[in-house]
Amino acid sequence: MPHALQMIGLCRFSFLFSEGTGFARNTSVGEGDYDEARLERRVGLFETITLPSLAAQTDMDFSLVILIGRRLPARFKSRLAAITAPHPQFVLHEDEEGQPHMDLCKQVLLQHRNPDCKIVGEFRMDDDDAVAVDFIEKSRTYAMSLDPLIQTGRPVELDFCNGLALQFDGPKAKAKQIVAAHWGCAQVFFNLAETGRTAFHQHHYKSWHNDLCLSAPDPLMFVRSFHDYNDSGREWDKLRGTNAKRATWSRRYGLDLDGVLA
Repeated sequence: MPHALQMIGLCRFSFLFSEGTGFARNTSVGEGDYDEARLERRVGLFETITLPSLAAQTDMDFSLVILIGRRLPARFKSRLAAITAPHPQFVLHEDEEGQPHMDLCKQVLLQHRNPDCKIVGEFRMDDDDAVAVDFIEKSRTYAMSLDPLIQTGRPVELDFCNGLALQFDGPKAKAKQIVAAHWGCAQVFFNLAETGRTAFHQHHYKSWHNDLCLSAPDPLMFVRSFHDYNDSGREWDKLRGTNAKRATWSRRYGLDLDGVLA
C-alpha cells in the first residue's frame, strides 16, 4: 500500500478564478486585480506558516502543487520560486487566470498525478494554513486501514478535525484549540487512481453528503489562519475553543512563532 499511494496537495496561491465559493472574480483579469498588500501578507504567511510545517514532515514522500496565475507580479513569482527551491516536494504550476475554480483544480491535480500510482490521497493547503509534522505519515497509516473501503471505488475522506485557529492582528497573533469538521484543513480524499476522481469533485464541506468519511480527532493536526486578507477573518469571534500552549508550535507544527504569539 505505501508504495502504491501517491500523496499530493494543491495550494491555490491567491489565484484569480472566474467562479467558486470564496474565489469569485470577474473573468476579465488584469494586472490591477492583484492587490500588492494582500500578496505581501499571503506570501509572508506562506513562508512563515505553510512551508515550514510541510518541510518538517516525518514522511517526505509527497508533493505540493502551488497554483499561481500567469499574471501574478514577477517579484512574487520570484519570491515563491526562491523559498520553495530547497524543497523538491514543492512544484510551482502557472495557469491562466479567470478559469472556473473546481474545473481547473481537478485538471491540475490530474496533470500532476503519478501514472504508476494505484491510489491517490489528495489534500488542500491554503497559503496561510499549516499541518502537523506527522500529517503525511498518519495519512498513510490510516490509508492502510481504509484500504478495503478505498478499493470499492468510492471516495473516502479522512478528516483530521482537531487543530488550532490562529488570528493575526498586526504583528501579533493569538490561538485557540478547536475541533471543526470538514474544514478543508488536514483533510485527505483517497481515490482509486483509475476512477479519475480528485479532491475537487465536490466542495470539502459537503463531502459527508456523498462520500465515506472518517473523522480522526487525533492530537492537533491543522492550523487555520484568520486575518484581514482571508474569508475566515470575520468568523474569529464565533469560534469556541481553549487557549493553545506556545510549546505546541514547535512540537506539532515545526513553527517558530515565539515572537509573534500575543
